[in-house]
Amino acid sequence: MAKIYKGQPFTILIDTGQTLSGGSAPLVYYKKPSGTTGEVVATVTDTTKLSGAILGATNDESGVWYFQGKYTFSGDAAGTYTETHNETIYAPIK
Repeated sequence: MAKIYKGQPFTILIDTGQTLSGGSAPLVYYKKPSGTTGEVVATVTDTTKLSGAILGATNDESGVWYFQGKYTFSGDAAGTYTETHNETIYAPIK
């Protein structure tokens, strides 16, 4: 993993391990070292991955950040359901 520094923009890539076709509203949730949480709009790449851009202004804390992906699928008679990728990705920010 490349070093990421406070104030530096970066892209987080989360492999969900499942095909994300037929869904919508891809998001990447983040939790900063202080406990502050947020989300960024993501894009689907390689059919199973979510890619989210973290702006330099958002990357304003040093320490360990945590990331999770979220995607909403259209169901049949049940309506819609949301899948949150259960594996948490962490990245140390210098």
